Amino acid sequence: MRANGWIDAQAPFDLFSARRVDCVDHGLLVSELHVQSAQLQAVVPALSGRFLTARSCVMQIPGTVPAPRLYEPAAAGTPEATEFVPDGVLLLRHVDAGKALLFFVEVDMGSQPLRSPTSGVAIDTKIRRYRSLFVSGGHRRYEALAGCPLRGFRLLFVCGSLTRLAQLLPLARQSGPCDFVWGTDQGRLVRDGIWGSIWHRAPFDGPQAESILGGMAPARFPPPEGVHASRHSTTLRVPPVSAGPAKEPSTS
Repeated sequence: MRANGWIDAQAPFDLFSARRVDCVDHGLLVSELHVQSAQLQAVVPALSGRFLTARSCVMQIPGTVPAPRLYEPAAAGTPEATEFVPDGVLLLRHVDAGKALLFFVEVDMGSQPLRSPTSGVAIDTKIRRYRSLFVSGGHRRYEALAGCPLRGFRLLFVCGSLTRLAQLLPLARQSGPCDFVWGTDQGRLVRDGIWGSIWHRAPFDGPQAESILGGMAPARFPPPEGVHASRHSTTLRVPPVSAGPAKEPSTS
């Protein structure tokens, strides 16, 4: 990749390698999210999407705004005042309305503790850090990439199983407001797509699931294998999906 000019010549090797099987599984799921984010514009043509990972800042993508380094310094003076790196950042922009939605993405394969007073990677610690990020307004650094103001963000957890999801989402309620935390499981993501009605809001009180697209969600959701995304364009391999009248994305 260095020789072909696809990545920076000084990019560290560990950004593009995995030393454990669970890291491979985790990386494959992050890659699935990346692919589906590219497919999303075929599902809702009024939206354009960009998915960032820790590797994005060293990737050479002609014609795009350079990606920022993917780390988030939490608010100073709090127990969560530690840098952390999201697994991904999804930015969806409404082409006509000039508005955008920001999502931070965390892939959870069940290898990290749900609670721990000493672990910096425990799930409850991650949720508190994202809450501090919102309070500090640190997420607004992505406005340069969005080209418009960002009112807030949602935190999306993708869990390896539905059982793990049911354990994880209730944690959000225990430390404060939790309406910004949503989650799904790997099986539904792969089957129905990131755009599907697969997401549960914390604290996971019932079986009702919804789409992160809100009012922009299509009347019928194509499965990911029915959507083709190339480097230059994105098209559907299924009959056209009716999304109804164009609506602006909701930040609620």
